[in-house]
Amino acid sequence: MRTSLFRGVGRLLLMMAVGMCTIATSAAQTGTYPTKTIRIVVPYLAGGGPDAVARLLGERLSKALGQPVIIDNKPGAAGSIGAQQVAQAAPDGYTLLLTASGLVQAPHLTPNSPYDPVRDFAPISHVGGTHLGLFINAKTPANTAAEFVAYAKANTGKLNYASYGTGSLSNMFGEIFNDVAGLNLTHVPYKGDSPALVDLLEGRVEAAFLSVFFVRSYVESGRIRALAVTGSTRSPLLPQVPTFGEIGFRSMDAQGWFGLLGPAGLPAAIQQKISAEVVNILKQEDVRSKLLSMGIVAGGSTPQVFADMVKHDFEMYGTLFKRYKIQTQ
Repeated sequence: MRTSLFRGVGRLLLMMAVGMCTIATSAAQTGTYPTKTIRIVVPYLAGGGPDAVARLLGERLSKALGQPVIIDNKPGAAGSIGAQQVAQAAPDGYTLLLTASGLVQAPHLTPNSPYDPVRDFAPISHVGGTHLGLFINAKTPANTAAEFVAYAKANTGKLNYASYGTGSLSNMFGEIFNDVAGLNLTHVPYKGDSPALVDLLEGRVEAAFLSVFFVRSYVESGRIRALAVTGSTRSPLLPQVPTFGEIGFRSMDAQGWFGLLGPAGLPAAIQQKISAEVVNILKQEDVRSKLLSMGIVAGGSTPQVFADMVKHDFEMYGTLFKRYKIQTQ
């Protein structure tokens, strides 16, 4: 009996020793992190919004952390290829993901998605948000969203709205607007903002849900009217334009976003260290100005706040895409 007791105590002491060694090793690694080059994967082509954000953030992170930060573009499959690579990487803080809110949308639109945005990543920080807006051709007889709704109801079945793609955020907002406003605008999908904007300017479509940043100059010149923007706050790019919520349209407060994540299992201390540096960088006025020049309102958050956002948006888009039968082409 005594021998059995000694064996049990021995096993317990061994387990405690192993556990303490693991904790000590993790603490040591965290205390010296980083000791080598950090790679930020961007799951989109070079030259686009996520790439520009990653390069701006990477440059400042390199200075703050004292190690090189390289940007690695891995486009394809609506961002899924690059995201999967990071999800499968070692959770040591040397492979990160700078991506857009498509991360939480794509799994609902892609059969057999190679990743789960909640399970497979360790959110580090929200980086920034973007606004979409409802825009109409200046010749359309309406100056406000309420007037446009009245005009559309008086011409039921005759009007349409453009989006920058089937299954996109602009498609989703168009269908929500149809629902909450009691309209039946016909969806006309385009491959990107540019062709949709051209047809809006030419009057071939009466309305469009597009990026505020992309359309702002045409609003300022008077060729296009902005009726409302998405999100819970007004866009600083068009501060005179109300949010949908302000004028009584519910369920239009979602925003596109950019964020930084690591693989699931990333040590909390490393996660928090990177997050703190990102938040400090996003407080810098020149960084905020550069982001705004790209149509992005600077963010910055704790890992937990961003994790809550990722989970909320993943569930929200799943519900909305299913409700409005939104699918990719």
